[in-house]
Amino acid sequence: MKYMASKLNDTLRSYVHHAHIYKPHTFLEDFLIRRNPISQLIAYVFPGQGSQFVGMGSDLFGQYPELTDQASQILGYSIRDLCVDDHDKKLKLTQFTQPALFVVNTLSHKNLMDSGASVPLAWAGHSLEEYNALLAPGAMDFESGLRLVQKRGE
Repeated sequence: MKYMASKLNDTLRSYVHHAHIYKPHTFLEDFLIRRNPISQLIAYVFPGQGSQFVGMGSDLFGQYPELTDQASQILGYSIRDLCVDDHDKKLKLTQFTQPALFVVNTLSHKNLMDSGASVPLAWAGHSLEEYNALLAPGAMDFESGLRLVQKRGE
């Protein structure tokens, strides 16, 4: 892996060096090399349906009460109770699973960014989590994403 990273780094530096001849301060040079060295070229991938489990997000709901309350209001049920306790055994049902994963992945990503993690070069999501991959960099807002995911799960 280190060899591959080293070769990618050499290739990027070579490309940037040649691009610099024609256009100083290119995007590649400025972003990829100076602000985000090869050791930080990362992507975040959000897991999709099937990764849910009772108790997920239990450490996050209290940290983000505004988003948790907003999600519960939009969905019409307590997202915290569904994810943490699941007394009614609904978490395995698609109409509940998909919004739950969207909310928990949103809170997880927010927590990661708030803790000072590196901003990734790219975001991706497995199946329904493509919505989180759009939300994370700001391509959509939380409410719109949650409403779309809720509709998708119906």
